[in-house]
Parts: sequence; structure tokens; C-alpha cells
Amino acid sequence: MYGIELARQHAGERKLSGPLHLDIVFYLPINTAHCRRKKNPLPPEINNERLHVFRPDLDNYLKFILDAMNDTQAIFQDDCQVARITAKKILGNPSRTELTLSEIR
Repeated sequence: MYGIELARQHAGERKLSGPLHLDIVFYLPINTAHCRRKKNPLPPEINNERLHVFRPDLDNYLKFILDAMNDTQAIFQDDCQVARITAKKILGNPSRTELTLSEIR
């Protein structure tokens, strides 16, 4: 479903070529029940952000996003083009993913 939306949004655009940089931020809600049950406090605020240090793991989110973009081939030819990634999970509402994909020059 996500791949279909990506293909629709980027139909007719030039595919990115060469090495690519992916900058991605996952905004995730805090599961307050987890904090009470595990007696885990909220993580400290760093640079005006609270990092999300709970499951699911960041690498699982990255894999999902790259696979969705790769399956459509609407943005780039192959995810092996992604040579550099900057990623983080932070607490935030509403839940969302913000990403920027750019050619490395």
C-alpha cells in the first residue's frame, strides 16, 4: 500500500541517480503503559528532543522504508544507491515519518 502511494506521488518525476543520502526522522508516540510496567522513566530531553528508546528498533523501520521505496522503483532504481543514512526515532505527536532523499554530489 505504501509503495503504491509512493509510485503515485512520484509518477513522471526523474529518478534519482548515483549515490544517495537518506535523512529520516520517525516521530513515535510513547507507550505510557510500558513505562509504568517496566518502571522505565522517559528518556531525557537532548537538543529539545526526546529520543524514542523503545521497541521497535530503528533498523526495522529503516528496512521497511527502503523496501517500500525499492519495490516501486519510482524514486530510484535500487536501494543499493543509498550510500549514507542519517536516522533517528523521537517521541512526537502526531506519529509520522519525515524523510529527505538527495543525490550526493
